[in-house]
Amino acid sequence: MLKPIFVCLLVFGTYFAKSQTYAFIDSDYILKNVPEYTEAKEKLDKIAERWTKEIEDRYAVVKTKKDNYQREEVLLPKEEKEKRKQEIEKLEKEAIELQTMHFGNNGDYFQKRQELIKPIQDRVFTAMKKL
Repeated sequence: MLKPIFVCLLVFGTYFAKSQTYAFIDSDYILKNVPEYTEAKEKLDKIAERWTKEIEDRYAVVKTKKDNYQREEVLLPKEEKEKRKQEIEKLEKEAIELQTMHFGNNGDYFQKRQELIKPIQDRVFTAMKKL
């Protein structure tokens, strides 16, 4: 009695196994070999590099001002101390705002990526779905 059930399971199991097919698609490999994607990625990387340098330069100015302030703090009158503290805080705030503007959740980098790379990825993924 157990043998007919086993045979049925074996037949149906092999039938279902044959009806399912799986494929592995290396989308990174495909995208790297699409010239438009490579060009867009390089362009985006150059823009990000420029923005990163700009932000780093701002933070370098803030660090220099802080170092100068800390060295001269004991010699400065109270009004000058407050003035320099406010200037440093303003520069820090501007650097953070610039960083957020370029690399925040909906910043310039994200928008530029959507503009340059997303259409290419969508075309590739649509082609992969057809397969």
